[in-house]
Amino acid sequence: MNEYTICVEFMQDCFSDLWTLYLTLIGILLSILTLLYSFIISKKDELKLIAEQIKLGGATPLINQRKSFAISYIRRLANINKKCFVLLHISIFMDILCWVGMRLSFIFDNTILLWLLVVTTAFTMLIGGYTIYMGYKLVRQYLSDTKI
Repeated sequence: MNEYTICVEFMQDCFSDLWTLYLTLIGILLSILTLLYSFIISKKDELKLIAEQIKLGGATPLINQRKSFAISYIRRLANINKKCFVLLHISIFMDILCWVGMRLSFIFDNTILLWLLVVTTAFTMLIGGYTIYMGYKLVRQYLSDTKI
C-alpha cells in the first residue's frame, strides 16, 4: 500500500465517523424538537384556559401569575426549539458534506478531500462546543427553576 491509499482510507474513515455522528445528532434533535413542540402546545392550551378564566371571572393575582408563568415557559421552550431547529439544519448540511466526502472521494482531488475533512471537523467542534454551552445553560436554568 502506498501513502496515498492510506491517506484516502483514513479520510474516508473520518468521514464515515462524522457521518454517523451527524445521523445520531439528527435523530436526537428530531426527538427533542417533537418533545418541546408537544410541551409548547400543551402549555398554549393551558394559556387558552387561563384566558377564558380571565374573561369569565376577572383577573385575580393567582390567575395573572399562572398566565405570566405560562407565557415565559412558552417563550423559553420556543427559544430552545429554535436553536435546536438551527442545529438540525446545520447537522443535515454537515451530514450531506460527510456523505459526499465518504462516497465521492474518487471524484475529488486528495487536497479537496482534505479541506472538506478539515471544514467538517472544525464545524463538528463548533457544534460540539455550542451543544455543551447549551447544556450548561439548561442545567443552570433547571437549578434556578427548581430552587425553593
